[in-house]
Amino acid sequence: MYDILVVDDEAGITEILSEVLQNKGYNVNSFQDPEKALKEIQSKTYDIVLTDLKMPKVDGIQIAKAAKKKSAETEVIVITGYASLESAIKALKQNVYDYLFKPFNISEILFTINKASERIRLKRENQELNRKFENALADISMLYEISKIINTSEEINEILNFALGTIETSMDIGMVSIMLQDEQKGEFHIEKSCGFTKKTVKDFKIKLNEGIIGQAMRSSETVDISDFKKDDNYINGVSDSDKNKINNFIAIPLNAQNHFVGIITIHDLDINKPDNLEKLKLLEVMSVQIAPMIRLGQYTNERKALLTDSLAGAKNELFNTIKKAGEYRGTLSILIFKLYLKKKTNFGIMILDIRDSVYKNILKHLSPIDSAVKVGLDSFMVILQGKTKILTEQIAAKIKSAAEADKIMSKNGILLDYGYADFPMDGQTFEVLVSKAQASLWKFVKT
Repeated sequence: MYDILVVDDEAGITEILSEVLQNKGYNVNSFQDPEKALKEIQSKTYDIVLTDLKMPKVDGIQIAKAAKKKSAETEVIVITGYASLESAIKALKQNVYDYLFKPFNISEILFTINKASERIRLKRENQELNRKFENALADISMLYEISKIINTSEEINEILNFALGTIETSMDIGMVSIMLQDEQKGEFHIEKSCGFTKKTVKDFKIKLNEGIIGQAMRSSETVDISDFKKDDNYINGVSDSDKNKINNFIAIPLNAQNHFVGIITIHDLDINKPDNLEKLKLLEVMSVQIAPMIRLGQYTNERKALLTDSLAGAKNELFNTIKKAGEYRGTLSILIFKLYLKKKTNFGIMILDIRDSVYKNILKHLSPIDSAVKVGLDSFMVILQGKTKILTEQIAAKIKSAAEADKIMSKNGILLDYGYADFPMDGQTFEVLVSKAQASLWKFVKT
């Protein structure tokens, strides 16, 4: 429940409000001395501050200002028996949530507190949603970089080294192996690993359909294998020192066009933790990328088809994961902004100064559930949720107009233009939406 601070120099009022709000389940602290309340605000953050306006030595405006300085998320409600236009304006300047008059009734206070509580809840939900979108965009960026690197190499060794390094460093996973299938022997062996002894790498083998681990792997889906320590393959193949470090056995299949080429095994990841569950989803997407490339090294005549599958499959997998999680509610728009020159000038010298100011300007026009990221030196990607095409166009036009009003940009003929695409009308995969937004951007620039 939310923490509420009540400040009023009338003891009767603080007592009544404290009792009523505590009975409704709120955590309440109250002060009749506004100077003590001011010190309290400086040491502790409250969700809601309910304060009288006119008090000796320290007034309600000072209380509101201190509360907002401590945390911009705190909602302040001012109560006064001395209403005036001037005091109302002062309160509004401090982003006060509401302005109530004495004498008040309890139902009015409770109604306002409930509205403020709901606003806090929605803001926090939106912040969490925004964080997830930013993480998703970062994951997409990482996956894109992975795809660029692995698709330039036909060497399985290079692909596996890069994949293992990404898992170990970027995802901070300490015990992992990539096992490949030896079709002649009908078994999987450790090709690359981190966190294991040489003995385990040499001796640990798994045959599909055999033992607890092999049977669990038949599903061709990610499995968290229990009782793996009873498996003869595990007992005989894993060194004693590694057995002491292994907490679980998660197997992620590497499938390429229904061909089981190998598995990624993870041994120190608690999937009951939300952040680790996100890591697991990302690993599953990575497996979509590297599995075709591993097979590609073995069967080069299938290069073109497998490249297409690996790129499109990875991005589509991530997009669908986010969509299924309920983070894309209704419509969604992808906007791509790009800085370009109207006339010749030394663009390179100014671009770093311009980029940050343009990015800040973009953020000013977004709601809490929208997201924006910088893409290279001169481009930005924005995701808007629940916006119509008309509203998306209006937001984009406002961002463009505000950015181009900058003195440096207008003086040097630097423009900001955009293209956009809507989900689901223009496409239902991240790749298609980005492609259409880019096409819309270049069409706009040329005109």
